[in-house]
Amino acid sequence: MLVPFLLTTLATLATLWVLLVASGLPWPAVAPVRDFVLSLARSRSGRLGSALVLGILIVNMIETSVDPGIASTLGLEFTRLVHRLEGNLVGLVQDLLLGHRLVSFWAWVYVFLYPALLLAPLFVFHAQGRPDRVRAYVGAFLFNYLFAIPFYLFCPVTETGVSGLGGAVPLLEGIWPGFMDLLRSSSAPDNCFPSLHTSCSFTVFFFALRHGGGRFTRIAGACAVLVMASTWALGIHWISDAVAGLGLALLAARLGPVLAERWETWLERGAEPVVARPFRD
Repeated sequence: MLVPFLLTTLATLATLWVLLVASGLPWPAVAPVRDFVLSLARSRSGRLGSALVLGILIVNMIETSVDPGIASTLGLEFTRLVHRLEGNLVGLVQDLLLGHRLVSFWAWVYVFLYPALLLAPLFVFHAQGRPDRVRAYVGAFLFNYLFAIPFYLFCPVTETGVSGLGGAVPLLEGIWPGFMDLLRSSSAPDNCFPSLHTSCSFTVFFFALRHGGGRFTRIAGACAVLVMASTWALGIHWISDAVAGLGLALLAARLGPVLAERWETWLERGAEPVVARPFRD
């Protein structure tokens, strides 16, 4: 698993660099990235923010490991219900998106572009000198996971290709089989509803749209649409998963900043007599 992890990290960082340069960060975009990383390490709020993000990702991995036991014990299964609602629509969409012919492209979008897109706002907003936007975005990211994890535990919906329903074929396993163990460590086959790929990607777009920054907004919008489409093209998510993901993204963009404000209030009452704006001393 080490080799796929290293390759995924390198490919994601390369994709992130392209996004940052395309979004208008000064070439070669090294200084803004360095400054942001240093600000995380030096400030109490930055370290806490990093710990919260790491913590929710660990919780997600724990959920993935215990998920099969909970689902089988409680007899929970909603995949057939979703199939009755959608029929073979997702299979038709997979063919429309040329999933089989463009599988390498869609795999790159799903595996590499997605995490790069989620990281990009941190550096863009920091480069704008707006740590308040960084704080709000982190709150929205956390909200996505806090909302979705209970659904993954108690409302399991199996991936379209894995379920054998809906007419879709699981393509990612065939092109990059070595990466599947890595992906499965944080996403069980029945962790479909809502689609976090869709919700987190469109959370980035909604934040970019709200806070302006023309070039980044257009890039974030295009990337979010591609990420959502990749979940269908690769035979992973149902149409309803993405629709729910869009709704979750709207909630996260609206309520995530509230979490961030509560977090800032808690910091101001903490041990430090004076607390700078998050992520920047």
